[in-house]
Amino acid sequence: MNTPILRTVQVAVALMVVAIVVLAVLLLTGIIGQEMALNVAWRTASVIGICALAGIVLGLVFGAGQSDDGKPG
Repeated sequence: MNTPILRTVQVAVALMVVAIVVLAVLLLTGIIGQEMALNVAWRTASVIGICALAGIVLGLVFGAGQSDDGKPG
């Protein structure tokens, strides 16, 4: 897999894990309710997913003319 695309996927997964941990802490401490936590989780996952997909597409578009060693062609 292309390195920029792999990095994009890794960043998306890392953001998802951080978001889940933060929401779990807020839920367990009683700061937010279960319904609100699910609502926030869906919205956050949607935004991160859309941004990751856009990053992957841009990586494919701009990396289409390069070989694996970074040289054009």
